[in-house]
Amino acid sequence: MLVSQRKDQIKIVDFGGGLGTSYRQNSSILKLAGITTLWTVIEQPKLIHIGKSEFENDFLRFIPSLSELDSHDLDAVLFGGSFCYLEDPYNILNQIFLIGPPYIIFDRTPFTDASEDKVAVQFVPESIYKAALPIITFSASKFKNLMNQEYELIVDWSCGMQPDPNASTMGSLWRKRVK
Repeated sequence: MLVSQRKDQIKIVDFGGGLGTSYRQNSSILKLAGITTLWTVIEQPKLIHIGKSEFENDFLRFIPSLSELDSHDLDAVLFGGSFCYLEDPYNILNQIFLIGPPYIIFDRTPFTDASEDKVAVQFVPESIYKAALPIITFSASKFKNLMNQEYELIVDWSCGMQPDPNASTMGSLWRKRVK
């Protein structure tokens, strides 16, 4: 609601947004408030193919990268748990800084008090599917120093989902600094 700032339509980029789950969770609430969304999911090729054929509509679309994004009037970028799985998250963040959306939202992102990020392997339980994924636990101070260059922290929260038992999994809402 804060992102909408009394607009009738908001443009959200959902980085790693799967098949649009966050869109479906939030669009009905926003619609009740009189706000429509143009929700763009950036995902891997197989999910894009399924998303385009099964779920894409006038309000939800799927693309493979930031380079295909129409960033005109973009209101927010959402990392709903995906930031820690990106191959080069700081490069992606710097690309987003160049676009300059008013808001960036992180959720379910693991942080540590260490001065450097930690890369580990996360094993998915076989009951879900057999896989091992690289995961980054971010240095809270390094992350905040980078974000504070362009954005100010509005609010943060603790998340119950902990991929790393030695980390704190957090969410946060950042607003572009006025220069």
